[in-house]
Amino acid sequence: MSRDRDRHPQGEDADSGFDRNANRARPEGVAMIQGKLQPGERIGVIDELRGLALVMVVLSHVGLVYGLETDIAYSLALPAFGVGVDLFLVISGFVIYRNLLAMSVKARGNALLGAQAFWVRRLVRIAAPAAGTLAVVGAVRLAQEGPGASWADLAAALAFFANFYWAGCVASAAPCPHPLVASHFWSLSLEGQFYALAPALIALPRRLAVPVSLSVLAICAGLERPVGSYLWTTRPDALFIGMSVAALREQAAAPGKLWPSLSLGQAVYWACVASVFERLAIGRFSGLGLTLVAVLFGFVLAGRLRADAGESWPARALRKGGELSFSGYLVHLPVMPGVHAALAEKTAPALSLLVSLAAIAVATLIWEALIVAPAARFGRRLSERRILINCIPGADRRSFSRQFIRRRGTGCE
Repeated sequence: MSRDRDRHPQGEDADSGFDRNANRARPEGVAMIQGKLQPGERIGVIDELRGLALVMVVLSHVGLVYGLETDIAYSLALPAFGVGVDLFLVISGFVIYRNLLAMSVKARGNALLGAQAFWVRRLVRIAAPAAGTLAVVGAVRLAQEGPGASWADLAAALAFFANFYWAGCVASAAPCPHPLVASHFWSLSLEGQFYALAPALIALPRRLAVPVSLSVLAICAGLERPVGSYLWTTRPDALFIGMSVAALREQAAAPGKLWPSLSLGQAVYWACVASVFERLAIGRFSGLGLTLVAVLFGFVLAGRLRADAGESWPARALRKGGELSFSGYLVHLPVMPGVHAALAEKTAPALSLLVSLAAIAVATLIWEALIVAPAARFGRRLSERRILINCIPGADRRSFSRQFIRRRGTGCE
């Protein structure tokens, strides 16, 4: 077995092992056994990249919250470490493609039923923990500010249109209320909106999928997307790149020379390059910058998948962070400014920052155990039950795209 097979009972990638070309030689980093991931296994290199993305996002917010108080925090605001979100989105596109195909296989080729199971699983996996986080934030706000507090940001996050809410808020003359509490939900809203379209995109025939993907990338690169604008909060290019990496691997269509194997250290290096490049890509080049960052992270993802997971303690730490990345992403922003405000003028900024990071770590572990992991397990059970209940003999075994587009084939064997 590969060194990369880090067992985790809540691994969301555990049932994403569909691969038509599983009999071909595949790198160990994909943790394949006869074409399928074993139950309870995760892809270690993916978790490393998730952990790296989380570290970058947290560092970017450290720069925003503490940047005017310590030189170290100020220096963290100089690179655009927020590109960790782009890395998250590329990984999400990769996982979405694999999960959709896995659901279709479990439904014996019934694309519609597979799509429904996918929607159920992702809704419970993402929406339930997000709603729990927003409920806690709302309770704290109610206790501090009373019923007259502003609730628009929480409502937008709960309804999965926070990306449009914050873009409109930035564009308005009035200051944005509570900008460092729930603003990070914009990326979850974007991902949730993409879930609705993903089955139809995967269903496109190959002769249409390539030109559609290239057209999306060209349009995104050609548009000016200043920070905080509506177009800045709409990043289909990163999600398309992730799906493309998954599709090329699934079809064994891309020779290895197109993306050489990358070590974890090289992935960190290119992530830092992306953060500097994104900071420099402004004005009319802002859209091109975001697209090129997405392409770069696509090559990083593909290169890491050709390698084994690292054995060093930083690699193990990043993998653990990757396993907890969704919980950490949810709680880090509400916790950090809260601790900062509570300790303002009481402790040194450096000590306040250390307390913030410790509080984020504790909140992440609690949220993972109480909310995120149970939601993931429940979502898997619901999606599998959806397939079992609707499985009847006589499934149509046409291709995924033909069945989805023609809406034929109502059951599975």
